[in-house]
Amino acid sequence: TYITLIGVFIMIAWGLERLASMFTRIEHWLIPGMALAISVCAIGSYRQLKHWKDSEAVFRQVLRVDPGNAIAHNNLGEALGRKQKDDEAMVHFKAALAANPHALHPNVNLGDILVQRRQFREATTYYVRALNAPKRAEHAHAGLAFALAELGQTREAIAHYSVALKLNPDLVMANH
Repeated sequence: TYITLIGVFIMIAWGLERLASMFTRIEHWLIPGMALAISVCAIGSYRQLKHWKDSEAVFRQVLRVDPGNAIAHNNLGEALGRKQKDDEAMVHFKAALAANPHALHPNVNLGDILVQRRQFREATTYYVRALNAPKRAEHAHAGLAFALAELGQTREAIAHYSVALKLNPDLVMANH
């Protein structure tokens, strides 16, 4: 962000002022030169705005630059999911999993979409994979528990709900 560069900008401004005071000829070009530099930066910022419209636009741009970025695939999938574009979201979650099959978030996200579609057996596959992720997987346990309950596997569902609540007692989806 620009905030972290404030110190650098101040150094440049003071350095240019000191340089200008050493050479009287430079003073005549300093203001037009700075105006030109600001204009170039403003035009560049204006051109970048289309990439910052929303999360979908940001992550599409990231994937244009780095097509194999698993995090961007997952995040684009989440943005698409919020827009009810589940089919396209699933494509990006699967692309994220191509890079890391046991990644927590894309597995849970795919499981969630499949649960919404009432494809519980397939959803359990992704939730189980998410349980192998090195991160806390309370959402994976809760999602798996829900899918198992829908498949009539109550005992297993209760076990996963219990684990989810141990990991996060405030997890709403496991409390219901």
